[in-house]
Amino acid sequence: MARKKTEKERQLYTLIEALDAQTDDKGELGSLISYVILTSLIDFETNTGSEEERRFEEIKAIYTGLEKAIERSREEDSYSVLCELTTQKAKELKQILDKERKIENETLLKLIINSLTHQKNYEDTLKRKGLRLRDNVYDTGILYGRRNILRKNYEAIRDIFQS
Repeated sequence: MARKKTEKERQLYTLIEALDAQTDDKGELGSLISYVILTSLIDFETNTGSEEERRFEEIKAIYTGLEKAIERSREEDSYSVLCELTTQKAKELKQILDKERKIENETLLKLIINSLTHQKNYEDTLKRKGLRLRDNVYDTGILYGRRNILRKNYEAIRDIFQS
């Protein structure tokens, strides 16, 4: 039987720390964090009613994406994972950035995309924002309380990627 993850394990701090341990290059880590967030949100769908529940589900989808990236980085290398993520969703991301594909609801993905549409080199912007998120998460440290963790992790991603 699989062991259940505790609150201490399933949060941005521990997931980014584990991904950081699998990555040799700082710039690669920043890009990997950002692309995992974007690809997790591009694929995200929910039927939950309240805004808070939707936000929590978005963060859980990001956690799952980070866990998959960590596992794949252990099996391959982090650069291969990054290359696959960038090519896998490049067409969808370009369609979204070029406004050919609409994002219906006020989601975390929409906030991130809105901040990227004015950037000439969004890849560099994503790398820098991923590193800012890592630094923010490390500065904040481990969080406690399930709702607090989800809320604070959502706010960290929103604040960094929206600016």
